[in-house]
Amino acid sequence: MRLLRSSNGQPVEIAPDSEINSGGEARIYAVDSDCALVAKVYRRPKPETGRKLRVMLEYPPPDPTADQGHASIAWPVDLLQSEGDGSLAGYLMPRVVGAHPILDLFNPSARREACPLFSYQYLYRSAHNLAAVMDALHSRDYVIGDVNESNILVMDTALITVVDTDSFQVPDRLGKAVFHCPVAKPEFTPSELQGDVSQTVERTPSHDRFGLAVLIFQLLMEGTHPFSGVYTGEDDPPPYEARILAGHYPYGTAETPYNPLLMAPPIVILPSVIRTLFVRCFEDGHKTPSARPHASAWVKALEEAERDLIVCGVNDQHLYGNHLNVCPWCRRTALLGGRDPFPSKLRVISGRHREPIPVTSQSALPSASAPSIAEAVSAMSPPVESDMSGHRQNAQEADSLAAYTQAVKSAAQRLIARVRSVAGRFRAKRGPKRATRRITYTHRDTPSTNFRSEGKPFRVPWQLLLVVLAVIIALVAVGLSRH
Repeated sequence: MRLLRSSNGQPVEIAPDSEINSGGEARIYAVDSDCALVAKVYRRPKPETGRKLRVMLEYPPPDPTADQGHASIAWPVDLLQSEGDGSLAGYLMPRVVGAHPILDLFNPSARREACPLFSYQYLYRSAHNLAAVMDALHSRDYVIGDVNESNILVMDTALITVVDTDSFQVPDRLGKAVFHCPVAKPEFTPSELQGDVSQTVERTPSHDRFGLAVLIFQLLMEGTHPFSGVYTGEDDPPPYEARILAGHYPYGTAETPYNPLLMAPPIVILPSVIRTLFVRCFEDGHKTPSARPHASAWVKALEEAERDLIVCGVNDQHLYGNHLNVCPWCRRTALLGGRDPFPSKLRVISGRHREPIPVTSQSALPSASAPSIAEAVSAMSPPVESDMSGHRQNAQEADSLAAYTQAVKSAAQRLIARVRSVAGRFRAKRGPKRATRRITYTHRDTPSTNFRSEGKPFRVPWQLLLVVLAVIIALVAVGLSRH
């Protein structure tokens, strides 16, 4: 396939076998002549698509990571025209290499396969970067509209790229019109738009903010959707769109017919400022869409929360908020049957991160509806297994040394008893040389001061005691040298 660049008329050869991805409206191809670009070629381009793309080319949004050489917004860079009649065929956009769909990173099992060293800090940074990109788009009056997990790519460095930009809602600055976004996923659509997404509906930034909060929740809560939960009603559980329409957020302050999922992380793993922003979006925003936190508010809150993360003493891939005093990921590993959400570097290097860590028992996490952080934390038990072999070896050596010391002490006591026994028999053979007496005092709590006089016992020579003490010291020294 041979297409022409609209800006300079240069030909662009598209090989059929260079297809990277395919969708219902278009295909994505690699461009052999420029490895930094890909071509999106429409199956049947609509007439208004060309006008929309020209406006996007004329007014590009600021890219937060342009100075880092990374395109965080896959914005069109040139139009592609058919060689025959010059009609619109597609457009060129930046190529993103080595990125993962965001779904592969907030889902624990997929993350272990795709990027096993992607820690909780990286998830926080990904959420921060996503909010920063949305803030940049909103600053130029662009609305993503179709916010969902399929349109977000994440690099190993937590840099993100928003794709499918030609579906954005774009204001026509020349014709004073709006190119609408006619598509949406119900799981990421706010209540006021549920069942009412069409070509004529004009999106607002507050609609995007709902989808942003959903993605952030999934990133920080192991893929859990904020409106998922255990239904306590009598009928079949309603779908997500019905829960969103009703405003039934199980982790908020209002009463709902849902309990948090038992296998989901407890909401208390998040700092209070993050939990408050979720309530503002999913509860307050349900009645007043303008109450949903702006993307810039998320940028600030996530930056502060990431700065407050601390490292677990058992696994340095376990990071958690400093408002907790027990690592929740160690406890969650046991709950998941030994499958660590954030496997240690040692297990990843050795290729054992896909295998469950052996555990002696399993027990549930504290209830996600616990009324306080203190109650949730107090219910957590310490981790049952550690990859820090040095700590385990030190503990074993300490136990071994304690056992050895106890054995030496017992042997010394037996030796002293033996010496006394021999001395007693020696004394009995010699017979008493003179009358002696022994004073035996009564218990100090007893007021009586009576005492009785008996024969004085034979005393072990001090030289013999010195010999015994020297033997004990030598045995302890030998034991220490072995450890």
